[in-house]
Amino acid sequence: MLSLTFLTVDRTEIQLAQSYWALNSSGEWAFSMNELATKFSCKRTSIPTLVRRYCVAHAQSIVCVTCNKNPKKVHSRTEYDATIYKVASTNRWSRRSQPHQCQECTAEATRILRLENQEKILSEKLIVTRFLDNLKKIFESKNYTNIPVKDAFLLYGILSNSDEYFEDGTLASIKSNHTILFAHPNDTIEAYKYLCLNSWITLNPSSKFSSFSVVDSEIDSLDIHSVDWILAKDCSNIPFNQFTGLLEKTLFNAAPADLIDIWYWVCISELRKYFEDIQVQFNLEENLWKPLIEQKLKELLKVCSVGQAKDVIRITLTNIVESFQDNHYAKAHVYNMIPSNFLRTFERSRADGFKLRTWDRPSIEHEAIFTGLLFDKLMGGGTNFYNELTGEKLEQMIAGTNNSPRKRQGDIRPDNKE
Repeated sequence: MLSLTFLTVDRTEIQLAQSYWALNSSGEWAFSMNELATKFSCKRTSIPTLVRRYCVAHAQSIVCVTCNKNPKKVHSRTEYDATIYKVASTNRWSRRSQPHQCQECTAEATRILRLENQEKILSEKLIVTRFLDNLKKIFESKNYTNIPVKDAFLLYGILSNSDEYFEDGTLASIKSNHTILFAHPNDTIEAYKYLCLNSWITLNPSSKFSSFSVVDSEIDSLDIHSVDWILAKDCSNIPFNQFTGLLEKTLFNAAPADLIDIWYWVCISELRKYFEDIQVQFNLEENLWKPLIEQKLKELLKVCSVGQAKDVIRITLTNIVESFQDNHYAKAHVYNMIPSNFLRTFERSRADGFKLRTWDRPSIEHEAIFTGLLFDKLMGGGTNFYNELTGEKLEQMIAGTNNSPRKRQGDIRPDNKE
């Protein structure tokens, strides 16, 4: 069952190797390791190393599953025992289920697999290239002089954070942004999707192939964080380096009614980021944010400022943590209480003499682009305006029963705070 190829001419060394691999009539090892150590005057633990130096052993009963040749090389008794086992019912030795493939066939299989992978990659690259080229072909020019305020706001914020668009209309990937755009990263993704769906931007044909997943010869998904983008051209052939001026003009002339959706989007993003920060701080379960929580916070914003809403979030989650001490409530039930407790917490706090929370704004480098753009530049109110403004006040402005938002004249890029 074993064949030996000797690597030495020394008779004693050959005898050691033969004795080590010798099998009796029952297919078991003829000599124990202790017997070998005594017979050849060597350490028991050194015998396998010596034998490997003196010969090469092959299990003749185990051949390559591919070529049906080249018996399996075994390096020790332990390896042989792991390959061959005794069937008790027949008292015969049989090979285990592990398939053996010789070195030559393994190398050939690796080569074929590598070629197949290369062909697959080339095929998928071609699919991605055609997909991106077709997108670019149907990507039409847009009228930047009549861009909606919401679209202008999002596009201006993204362009403010890009160094490359002045040259050739290209935008870097989301992960290349110098600072965060929205307070919560999910809203940044939604902004790119919104602009893409409205054909202001599209995927750049030079995007990395690794950003796409191809399944059954079609684009299955893409990594929106790593793809690059291009801007739509202006239908009047206005150069890219004049786009910011057109967008600024739209934002300067924005009516209060055009700002309400933007205001809620920016505020909810700030509140979600704050909610999840407190959630981590209190060591609460992940993924607590639900559409109902967003809905209740939007209702809360109608009657209080963002600063007050952040206080309500902290108080509510503090109460939730304390509720865990009460064994009458299951954890899932306590978490389900969060949305309904927002307005209740606010009303109770207002009755107790709610103090206005000041806006502890981060540094310019760490504040969200769209937050600064909205409150400092577009509305022109800065920190005080942020602390005072509620949804009801904004609606009053829209109805003309209050002063319109104050606009700052000049450059509206979000690079300075008032």
